[in-house]
Amino acid sequence: MQLRTNLAQPVCGTVRFRWSATKGSFLDPTASEPIYYAPPTYFACGEDVWVTLVLTCADGVQYTDQMCIHVADNGL
Repeated sequence: MQLRTNLAQPVCGTVRFRWSATKGSFLDPTASEPIYYAPPTYFACGEDVWVTLVLTCADGVQYTDQMCIHVADNGL
């Protein structure tokens, strides 16, 4: 899936992105809108994966946000 960021009121001019997840991977974890590859799951009810975004301004100030994605086996 492609993740998107929305900086309605940017707090700094230059921003670096760093995406991470408790499971799965990113095509480019430093992109502003990365492609995320969800992990396979073998749990009958699926499982939650936490995705974290850290924005770093040129002066070193960091802003963090997280979201939970529920990953389930589609039966294929």
